[in-house]
Amino acid sequence: MRPSTLLILFVGALALSFIAAGGELSTELIKWTPGKKLTWNDFQGKPDFKSKNTKAVTWTKLKGRSKIHEDRIEYDYSCFFNKEKSWHTGTSVHLLNHEQGHFDIGEICARKFRKALAEHISANISSTKKFLDSLENAIDETEQELTDLYERETDSSRNIQGQLTWDRKINTWLEESKSHTSTLVVIKREIKK
Repeated sequence: MRPSTLLILFVGALALSFIAAGGELSTELIKWTPGKKLTWNDFQGKPDFKSKNTKAVTWTKLKGRSKIHEDRIEYDYSCFFNKEKSWHTGTSVHLLNHEQGHFDIGEICARKFRKALAEHISANISSTKKFLDSLENAIDETEQELTDLYERETDSSRNIQGQLTWDRKINTWLEESKSHTSTLVVIKREIKK
């Protein structure tokens, strides 16, 4: 397959996966933004009353899209909150803070992705696609592990001391990763001479 055909397939596949996943234009999504906190009005999904001990669910999604240039690949990677899949039955400020923690953990993982991507040099489109796929899988696993640990150590916000500890951790991680807040990452491409 010629490199230009592979490039078109790569861009097309990324565009289709982005559109199929809801796209950035979707009104049910809120993009993580510094200083913007969730409110209970953002949780518009239908509660699952089968989950007796669950008072709220925050649904986040990490996703990106690319634009390929001759000397670089621009990749826009963001953390989104889905209003239609997130729900609540509780209304305490303490619980809302816990749910914000889930959204922030998603952003922390997005920043880990952006950092790794910024350090990548693209030898060719095929190897970069493999790198992206592998990195996305690793970040998805990291996000799930952090989320599970967050839930266990805070007892879904019921452990006040555990929640305070996690609030500090999350704030520290957000501060330490501030240099990767921009959602746009430029991947350098090797220019063959």
